[in-house]
Parts: sequence; structure tokens; C-alpha cells
Amino acid sequence: MKLSPNAKLKSTDEGAMLFGLVRILSRRKGYAIQFNPIKLLIVLTVVTVVGYIVAVSVAYSIRSKRPHNQIAFTDFALPWNWPDLSEKAGQTNIAYGKALFEEQEYFDAMYMLRAGLKRYPNDQDARFKLAQIYSAAGKSIDATNILSAGLEYGYPENKEYVQALMLILTHRQDFAEFADVTKKLRSFPEVQEDEETWDKLVDLELKAMQKEGDYEQILEFAQEMLAKNPGSVKYEDLETLALIKMGFMEEARDRIDSLPMARKHTVHFPYLLGMLALETGDYEGLKPYLQSISRWPTKPYPLQVQMIRELDLADLVDERDTMTNVYIEQYANNPAALELLLAHFIKSFSIERTDKILTLIAAADPAKAKGMTMFAIEARLYNGQPESARQIYNTWTKDEMVAERIEEFQWLDTLITVLTEQSQNERKSLWDLTRTKRHALGSYYVITRSLLGAGDYETALRVSENGLHYFPHDSELAENREEASARQ
Repeated sequence: MKLSPNAKLKSTDEGAMLFGLVRILSRRKGYAIQFNPIKLLIVLTVVTVVGYIVAVSVAYSIRSKRPHNQIAFTDFALPWNWPDLSEKAGQTNIAYGKALFEEQEYFDAMYMLRAGLKRYPNDQDARFKLAQIYSAAGKSIDATNILSAGLEYGYPENKEYVQALMLILTHRQDFAEFADVTKKLRSFPEVQEDEETWDKLVDLELKAMQKEGDYEQILEFAQEMLAKNPGSVKYEDLETLALIKMGFMEEARDRIDSLPMARKHTVHFPYLLGMLALETGDYEGLKPYLQSISRWPTKPYPLQVQMIRELDLADLVDERDTMTNVYIEQYANNPAALELLLAHFIKSFSIERTDKILTLIAAADPAKAKGMTMFAIEARLYNGQPESARQIYNTWTKDEMVAERIEEFQWLDTLITVLTEQSQNERKSLWDLTRTKRHALGSYYVITRSLLGAGDYETALRVSENGLHYFPHDSELAENREEASARQ
């Protein structure tokens, strides 16, 4: 058979097939087939269009049954809308996830919000809700990551978004990332135009860097602030301190010597000279500066506590104790100053010194002293007297206000029992308590230091590891873990 689409028609012997699209023609030597291309094109077009409409209708029918569907029929039908389908599918998942969140179906909400953000990542409200779920589940790292990534899409309209991120980072003791986040927030025009918010973020960023002890960043920060506020005393002193901490002694000394006379009559002048002497090992030259700071007439107790802390870090025990005694004498009637001292040094204070400070606070402010019984208990645990701690604890928990919060102190009750009874079952209870529920960071400090002092290194190791699960960046817990591991 010979096929020839160009053969001419012969009306006498042609046969029509397929609605006239194909004709079979008889020839002397056989048959020829002729196509009608126009009619064939029309039929194929009609079939394609009908098939496309049917397919789109079926797909949309299936899709439209999904809760909170955000995809319209035209999104399926019109090819120029196809690039937006993935984003709208993400919006559908997010809308459904938000509804589940409001219905308190948190597991399903987490799944839908997470899936939706992969396709539509700039929904900050969805990120906030997902972070709340993560945080409640103890997944602080995931919560931090989801909120931090959201800052790439602009400054959050919801103020709780930023507050939640800051709170989680604080709880995690991740001061390096905290500083990075505050710096990122300061870059937004909305913050730069809001003086109050700007000042708060600047203070938070500085405190985070000081906690982290990264003086290279602190130096850059001080120089940035001085570029914005030339002549600022606060940031000039901060820049000088950073130079001292980084070892640029000659440059720091030149800056101190070049200070105007008025600045040399402020407490920061002997403080900077004292830090210079401390960092260079000139301990004899340090003494007059310590005396000057201790007796400064304006009583700048936060700076004085910082100086005592520097002496403690340098293991200058005699100088530290001398300055501490002067401090206690000077602030005998200042409960706030005494409380600050206890908060920084309760781990190293004797029971006698702690009780003396608490007695002074009680004389000046009985109501405040009533809420500071925990310091008395801690002092006894740190100094190896758990039986005495038990007596104070039992009396303290009979108070009506404390009794209402007794579950918050279950860890403390269990710790005292471990130390007094040496019970293996209580040890296991303490492991479980610190592992299954997140407690305040200070709780992990008290437990691990008390156990290390009592020689219970295995329990101290387990509890410090549990604490690091919730506070992975905390250096003190890491040090406690290393000590427990080394001495086990």
C-alpha cells in the first residue's frame, strides 16, 4: 500500500472515513490515503481543550475540598498563574495551621504551619505561632531559628514576636545570638525612627555582649555608638575598657591620660586605672584605686560590685574580701545594694556572711527579706549543711504564699533529700525532674554546685547535662559538667 497525503481526489472511487478527515483513493497500482489537515487540527484542538478543562476541573475539585483552600479555579486553569501555585498551597497550609492552633490542636497545627512556611516563608504570624508550639514543647532552638529567620522578611508588626525571640534567647543564655538579633533589629527603619525602642535595643545588645565577654565586638559597638554620639562619656569609657581587656594597654593609657580634668573627678577614672593595673598584674598599684572606688561619695554600687567580681575572677581573694567588707558596711541600710551583692557571690559566701547580709536587709526592709529566704537555703547547701537547709526550707514552705507555689520547688525538696539521705531513688527522681521539665537556670546551678560539694559527681554530671539541654550556651553549667566528669 502506497501512502500519499498529496494525492488528488477522485470522486468516483474515494471512500470517506473519520468524519472526512481521511480519504482512501483507489489507483491502478493500489490505494492512496489523503489527509485533511485543517479538519484534523480542529478536532485535535477540541479534544485537547475538552481534556484540559476536564483535568483542571477534576484537580480543582479535589483541591477545593481541602480546609481553608486558597487556590482558585483560575489559578489552575490559567498557565500564567501557575508560578503562584506553590505559594498559595503554602498559604492554604498556613491558614489551616492557624485554625488548628486556635482549636488547640497543636501537633497538627505544627505540621501544617511548618509545611506552609516552606512554600510561603514570609508569614511572620505563622512563624510566631509555630515558635510558641516549639517553645512549649521544650524545643527552644527550633523556636529561636524559626523566629530569627523571619527577620529576613522585615520588621515584625507584632511586638510580641520580638519579645518572644528575646525571651527565648535569654532563657537559653545564647548571648552571642542575642547580640546579633538586636543588631539586626536596629537596622530596620522602623526601629531607627523610634528613639525609645532604639535605646532599649542598644542597652540589651551591650548587656548581651558583656555577658558573652566578647570585647572585640564591644569595641566595635562602642565605636559605632561614638560615630552616632560623638563625645559620649559612656561609650568613650566603654571603648577604653575594651582596649584594656583586649591587651592594648598603651593606647588605653593614652586615652585615660588625655581625659579632661572634669572626667578625672568621676568614679570611672579610678575604675579604668584599676582595671589597667589589674590586667597588667600591678597589684600594688591596684590598691589605691580599690580604696578610692570603695569609698566614692556617690556610692556607685553596681560599679563597685563589678570591681569585686573582677577581683574574684583574678583570684585576688584578700582584695576581694576587703572590698566586700567595706561594701557591706557602706550599704548596711541599702537593701537593693546588698541583694545585688548576694546575687553575684552567694556561691562563695560563708553562711555567717550571708546571714549577716540577710539580717541587714531584714532590718531595713522586712518585706523584702521575707522573699529572700532562698539565699539562706542556698548558702547552707553550698557550705555542706543540708540538714540546716532542710529546717529553713520546712519553715519557709509553711508560708501561705510559698505553699501555693510548692510545685515550683519540688527540685529543691528532692535535692535536700538526696543530700541528707543519700537515697538512690531520690537521685533518680532528681534526674527525671531536671530532664523532663525545664527549670530556671539558677536551679541547675544550685543543684550541680551542691552535689559537687557533696562529692556526688554522677548525679551532678547528669543534672548538668540535663541543664545544658535547655541552656546549651551556658558556660557555668558546662564547667560544672566538666568538673563532675573529671572527678567521677
